[in-house]
Amino acid sequence: DSAGGWGGGGKGWGRDKNADPNKLPDRLHKALNDGVWKAVKTITQPDPEWDENTMCKRIVKYFYKAGSSAELLGMPWPEAAAQFIEGAMQGYSASCGDRPWFFELDLSAALTNGLWEIVRCTNVAPRASWPEMEQVANAKYEEVMDSILTEKAMWDAAQEIFGEEAVANKIYKTLKATHEAAYNEACQAWRMNDQQRVEMFLGGWMENSM
Repeated sequence: DSAGGWGGGGKGWGRDKNADPNKLPDRLHKALNDGVWKAVKTITQPDPEWDENTMCKRIVKYFYKAGSSAELLGMPWPEAAAQFIEGAMQGYSASCGDRPWFFELDLSAALTNGLWEIVRCTNVAPRASWPEMEQVANAKYEEVMDSILTEKAMWDAAQEIFGEEAVANKIYKTLKATHEAAYNEACQAWRMNDQQRVEMFLGGWMENSM
């Protein structure tokens, strides 16, 4: 049952009289389906194996599953935004990350519209405004996509240089772990300017990867 994860009778969740939690599963699915379909229609690199309907159906499945967590309705909306988008992109990238259109397809609007249906049904203060939520959702989407692209670049480089999959996988894991540590360290150096933080990140990553 696709609506089974929502639970509860819906009373007391939302202050928006037009956002009935009992109707959330249908509203969420429609928002995601409409947004994904619109994005799919813009693709210039057709998939040799999947038609547009198949693409849309698969993507919506992962996004809808992430949005069906009852936990989201009890969270402050910024936390709900992060969990929803990270969960949606995790399943989507694992299934579709090797498709020729993956990095061309912009799904930020679809995710933002789906997230809006979720946060409208929560009663957790403070309430989200559309511009504020859109900005946070887009930033999170870009952050996740950047991370996926970086990890792909590290994996491709390890495979190209070292060839053997076992060795390449070991190198990739090292690069990924040290990249995250160096990035977090540089982000915390708030007294530095942007160029200094970039230099700190690159230096730390290179040193820890050796």
